Amino acid sequence: MPSTYEPIATTTLATATSTVTFSSIPSTYTDLIMVVSPIGTAGNYDLGIRYNSDSGSNYSFTSISFNADNNNSPYSERASNATSITARTNIATVVPYPIIFEVLNYSNSTAYKTSLSKIARGDYAVARTVGMWRNTNAVNEVSFILVGGGSTTFKAGSAFTIYGVKSA
Repeated sequence: MPSTYEPIATTTLATATSTVTFSSIPSTYTDLIMVVSPIGTAGNYDLGIRYNSDSGSNYSFTSISFNADNNNSPYSERASNATSITARTNIATVVPYPIIFEVLNYSNSTAYKTSLSKIARGDYAVARTVGMWRNTNAVNEVSFILVGGGSTTFKAGSAFTIYGVKSA
């Protein structure tokens, strides 16, 4: 059955910032698709995502990646009590590349929220992350942060878009 992606919100940073937040997300869609093209500052980072201003240890994720740092060998990571869902992305001071997050059944108020993320950075790595927010509240706010590295600021030019998926 076909679905329609409808833009909900988009922003391209004019100045550097440490957190990008989208609030007042309507609950009228089946899923959310978020396309992020971040640029980090000095050092390598991963992309973290939080829901509804929750920075507690309520997130779990499992990632697998293949990247040049590990001689193209697989690398996996798992966290059970994290403060964000962390997508293994190795964002650096290079031209941005898209990272796609899918948040499934985000407006359901009886189940934990699950997500999938994927990247394919041709010059460096591919990665997939499955994540869970252990909360039954509907998602009405999404925040993006940088995790790891030195400074944790998105550079100007980083782009963020959220789409709602409508059932056909």
